[in-house]
Amino acid sequence: MKILIIGLGSIARKHINILKEISSEFKFYALRSSKLSANWRDVTNLYTWEEVKSNHYYFSIISCPSSLHLKFIQKLSNLEIPLMVEKPLFVSKNQLNTFIESNIKPPMLYVAFNMRFHPLIIFIKQYLLELKPKILEVNSYCGSYLPDWRQINHQKTYSSFKNLGGGVHLDLMHEPDYLIHLFGMPFKVNKSYRRVSDITKDSYDYSNITFGYKDFSAQIILNYYRRDKKRVLEIITSNSTLEIDFKAGRIVDLVNKCLIFELKGDLMMESYKNQMNYWLEAVEKNHVSINDYIEANEILEKIL
Repeated sequence: MKILIIGLGSIARKHINILKEISSEFKFYALRSSKLSANWRDVTNLYTWEEVKSNHYYFSIISCPSSLHLKFIQKLSNLEIPLMVEKPLFVSKNQLNTFIESNIKPPMLYVAFNMRFHPLIIFIKQYLLELKPKILEVNSYCGSYLPDWRQINHQKTYSSFKNLGGGVHLDLMHEPDYLIHLFGMPFKVNKSYRRVSDITKDSYDYSNITFGYKDFSAQIILNYYRRDKKRVLEIITSNSTLEIDFKAGRIVDLVNKCLIFELKGDLMMESYKNQMNYWLEAVEKNHVSINDYIEANEILEKIL
């Protein structure tokens, strides 16, 4: 089974390694921007659109810079193959409107948000469904240091430039997305984006978003400049404060001073594996149950 890769960067290579673990039947083809692009393992390089069209693919992974997503979704929709697109789907309201107005309808499209498949998110979603606590407040925080993300100069990557789809509000859309996964679509959104350090060239390095729900508000704070990485979700209820610490891999009730859930190992990698298993099953069934382009567009409208 042939898999087409658009953008052979670190995330694409992560997906390829996971797919190789799942099955040796997958064969990988990557559209490269230049014949000078370095070979990577046994991936077959393609350099023209004619070469791309000469093969039939089981599905395609679009993991190029986010500003190019629209271009390749348009092209690949004509090939009528399932598309797995790295978040964000688009980088501006203009792109979003262009997509809507063009009436492009990919046969199957999933926007990749692996945090929905994180073991701690899976657990807390079921926990809330079963206990149904009265939620009073939610706080989601992710602070990390952009230079630690990249092996190359971080200021030369798309994250650093607005016009390439950079900005912490888009790079770390996982937090807004998993809150929507847990609590549904907010009825009101307030947002503030700023560049407060010299980490980026011109993209936002600070984001503050508030989701308004019927009975509570959820605040989301994201940044690119925190050197001691922290990623936590707090759910404050009428009788407890639940702290989901993604770095530590545990969920604690801070009021009752008890450990609710804990896992060891690389939980982030597990989230990617869980997501890929979901995607493969979706392709087999020819149905995406979450984060199709309709839902992804609705989320983007809240964030952009």
